[in-house]
Amino acid sequence: KYENAEQLEQAYLELQKKLGSDEEAEVDTEEDETEDEEWSAGASLIANASAEFYENEGSLTPEFEKKIAKELINDINFIDNEKVLETCRGGGAFYDILPDNINKDWCEIDMGRDFFKYNESCDISISNMPYKIDGKNIVIPWMNHQFSLTKKECWFLLNAKMWSSITPPRLKKWKDNGWNICFLKILSISKWYGRYYWLCFSKIKPSIINF
Repeated sequence: KYENAEQLEQAYLELQKKLGSDEEAEVDTEEDETEDEEWSAGASLIANASAEFYENEGSLTPEFEKKIAKELINDINFIDNEKVLETCRGGGAFYDILPDNINKDWCEIDMGRDFFKYNESCDISISNMPYKIDGKNIVIPWMNHQFSLTKKECWFLLNAKMWSSITPPRLKKWKDNGWNICFLKILSISKWYGRYYWLCFSKIKPSIINF
């Protein structure tokens, strides 16, 4: 049992340190898949503890999620009549608070709109994607599809495990296709299991990261 959010976050970070590293994420191998399974099993224990803790505390609510989403959305410069795609609508934490001066669209497989079947272009895309679908890591395929649809900026909210997939070889490949990380904010959200990374890839702004 975890008596407070700090204990929960510390347990999560210790699990991260034990099971994840940038170098291991660079190449997809059977060993990596085994590590992902181990990480998922361990993370599941923490997630269950977290769910129990926050259910008792009454802290993990849609209102809290929308509060965080509103703070993140403020980092995006929306221009009148641009098209903005929310790639994983979920409960609407991001989509429902997008401004009225844009043309907005969304995907959500549970609502009949599969992101991987979406093929319309947009100016800006936003994603708080799942880590896995049907037991498979889909972070990089998701990001690649999002890049293929977007003309100006791709925004991603990634957890620590997802962030470890952002390796120098992949950054170089995306940079060769015109995509640069132009914005990075590191968040500590203990109610959501710890560290998160809010980042923007841009086709019109220079990179802020050397690799």
